Amino acid sequence: MKTSARAVVLVHGIWDTSRVFAHMSRWLEARGFRTLAVDLTPSDGTVGLEELARQLREFVERELAPGESFDLIGFSMGGLVSRYYVQRLGGVERVGRLITISTPHRGTYWAYTAGNVGSRQMQPGSKFLVELNRDMAILERVRVASIWTPLDLMIVPAGSSRLGEEFRVMVGLHAWMVRSRQCWEIVGRLLGNSSQVRFPSFVSSANIATLALLHRTRQAGAPKGDGAREIKIENTGLGGEFSSRGQDTRASIVLSGRLTSNVECS
Repeated sequence: MKTSARAVVLVHGIWDTSRVFAHMSRWLEARGFRTLAVDLTPSDGTVGLEELARQLREFVERELAPGESFDLIGFSMGGLVSRYYVQRLGGVERVGRLITISTPHRGTYWAYTAGNVGSRQMQPGSKFLVELNRDMAILERVRVASIWTPLDLMIVPAGSSRLGEEFRVMVGLHAWMVRSRQCWEIVGRLLGNSSQVRFPSFVSSANIATLALLHRTRQAGAPKGDGAREIKIENTGLGGEFSSRGQDTRASIVLSGRLTSNVECS
């Protein structure tokens, strides 16, 4: 696998290991992605999710090049671990897209059946979830999507899995979600979007809607209609994006009529 391929880090859930992603990993790698699946230990809820998030950070620092950006997929509890890494441990500086699959963002009543620390953190209204969900603004710097099923008997209520851009699938069991071809195809589409711009940290969702890209495909000063195009950015509510086809270009992000940053686009 070429190291230049976009890295996708996979984070498993409670009682699982990296093997849960075996089929999804093969499917993604066949489509040009480079997958890396972490093993969190112990994964039975006997340690807090903060500790598992630190393991994720160590894995990223060990397996990826310094400063290399990547996309992050978290299944079930792994989605909360991924969020903690992004929101509290600096992951926001490196993660381009976060996809959660059947993750209890607002808790699950199933968690009351176990008394260990990890399970208590996944109970609705837990201190861990209240504080994590209070700090949602930082996710505006990451493109967030969630895949969930209303048939999930592990995430109760099932709608707790909804976050950001959401995709509902009719998969019969919680464990089947990462084995579902339907889920893989959604993941593939999300990861495979054409060229994306990563906005600087000063750009918030409130002003993304006012952004425009002055996209020049010819030399500076080319008249409009002769190689210069203005491309509006889509406001997704949790971030923005633009897509471009054709030759590599240099574009400038303009905020309220003032040049603020240059970015490379391809």
